[in-house]
Amino acid sequence: MSLWNPTIPIELGSRLELFLDDKMIEHTEGTYRRIHHPIADEIVMTLNEEHEHTNNSGSYNSIIFDGEKYLFYYRANFWHPTEEEPVRNENVILCVAVSTDGIHFTRPQLNILKSGYNAVLDSTMTRDLVPDELNDICASTTTVFYDENPACPAEEKYKMLVTNERPPHGKANGIWLYISADGYHFTRKGGKFALPDGCGYDSANRAFYDHTIGKYRVYQRQWRICGKDWGRTIVTHCTEDFVTFTDTHVLEYDAEFESFFQLGQNLYTNNVAPYFRAPHILLGFPKRYVEWGPEPGVYVLPKDYDSRMLSRPDLRRRTWRARHIEPRAGTAVTDTVLMTSRDGVHFKGFGDSYLMPPPQDDSCNYGSAAIINGMMVTKSAMGHGAPDELSFLVAEGIWNNADVRIRRYHTRIDGFVSMHFKAAGGSLYTPVFIFDGGRLALNIECGAFGGIQVEIRDDKERPYPGFGITDALMITGNDHQMIARWRNKGSDLRELAGKPVELRIFARDCDLYSMQFIPYEPDPEIPEV
Repeated sequence: MSLWNPTIPIELGSRLELFLDDKMIEHTEGTYRRIHHPIADEIVMTLNEEHEHTNNSGSYNSIIFDGEKYLFYYRANFWHPTEEEPVRNENVILCVAVSTDGIHFTRPQLNILKSGYNAVLDSTMTRDLVPDELNDICASTTTVFYDENPACPAEEKYKMLVTNERPPHGKANGIWLYISADGYHFTRKGGKFALPDGCGYDSANRAFYDHTIGKYRVYQRQWRICGKDWGRTIVTHCTEDFVTFTDTHVLEYDAEFESFFQLGQNLYTNNVAPYFRAPHILLGFPKRYVEWGPEPGVYVLPKDYDSRMLSRPDLRRRTWRARHIEPRAGTAVTDTVLMTSRDGVHFKGFGDSYLMPPPQDDSCNYGSAAIINGMMVTKSAMGHGAPDELSFLVAEGIWNNADVRIRRYHTRIDGFVSMHFKAAGGSLYTPVFIFDGGRLALNIECGAFGGIQVEIRDDKERPYPGFGITDALMITGNDHQMIARWRNKGSDLRELAGKPVELRIFARDCDLYSMQFIPYEPDPEIPEV
């Protein structure tokens, strides 16, 4: 059932709505929500330049779009010891690559810093912030975002959160704000963030401007009990100036997702941001960390190695890491999960993996299957009129004896979760709402036997004349903007705009991803036969 007051119509307007939560679902019959996993594509970069040499460049990286191009900020020169190369290197730098299509990336010849021709941050920019013996704040846990605040000065549009993550906790830990006009030349602005005690800094701390509240939101690590041991979750704050922080909340989750923390689920990062097509919806793609011990939520010890370690690939290197670095370097594993929110604090989480470790001989590790912060719009490789897709980047080869690979994954537009209607058919009923626009566009994927019909009813559950289920034409196809139609009305909904309505959507052999009321355009004429 819907959590919203059914006596007050939802002011939907013309905004895009996804079926990630129950906002637009009153009840269903014969349909269920299912998750759609992104699909692996090509390697877009291998971090094998002389200054990049790294086997640890994962989910702490960032992708931003500045209106013209994608900027991919990634950590480099970070080497975890391996059996073949046992010397640890943490002289981390942050580098940048550029793409206009989200598929082909180039490294710009910036030559700003001596540490690398495309480096934009290194320790020469941070040594004055903490004593030398505690200086570990370079690019290890740095994220970048493009400021969508309409009041943001042009010289501050690119913002970087630079973090000191190392102990002793409370003495030197913190976050600093760096700003840039071009995304390449960054300078520090202000002092260390005055965030509350208890926050964890060793994560991909995220920030963005939220148009729905007119403030910036910041997301970072917090600690909680996961099973029988301390584990990781997420805390959020709001700020208008990155000086004063308010509205601090530890994230709250729906009951099912909450139960997984008692089984040892940790959320290592957060990867929270507004979905650019529906900014009132926040999407999170946190890296989920699981350290298998003798009981759920108990950290593993050497004596506890079991068949889960034996079942994973590359046992020899895995065993070496567990013995010579730390046990979890051989036993812990990660994936990416999906969660969503409308208020920034209460999240619906999906326990099933959104991205699982791939079947490779250097995968299923601590750091595997972690989506990098940010997404891109890319052309479909299918061509021939196939619509654009969404793409993510994912690092491969973490902890192993080779430079990290960056692979692209794709999914359909709005294609994170669908309401799935089986071949026998089912119905979805929306709550009452008021819309603006003249046509109803549906993001659907149907088989040849499948299709979808829409009945439009008033707030007393009576079909509007001409918009009943017997008037509704069956539409079928596969596109993110299929137009609903009725026998004598065509697609024209202008007479219902501003009135209270609810939908009964009947479908079979179909996935429904999103819906939106869009401006009216006349239907094309059906040619005579």
